Amino acid sequence: MAIYISIKQTANEIDFVEYSFGNNENQLGKLRISKDSGEISLVESYSTDNEQGIYQRAAHKIKKHWESGELPKETCWAS
Repeated sequence: MAIYISIKQTANEIDFVEYSFGNNENQLGKLRISKDSGEISLVESYSTDNEQGIYQRAAHKIKKHWESGELPKETCWAS
């Protein structure tokens, strides 16, 4: 089974960056990453059967970008 999760930056503030994420443009969640610590938190969830898995994959992808010293405007998880 293929999985594609779109991840798009929605806010870039002094201390954090927020991203919307999801595999359905009509149902998006939102996560936030601290620019200093790399800590990620769920800001807004959405309802799907696999919500936690989608959030974990999106968070993992953003964390990897942060570890590389970048916070892109857009990325994705695909497997």
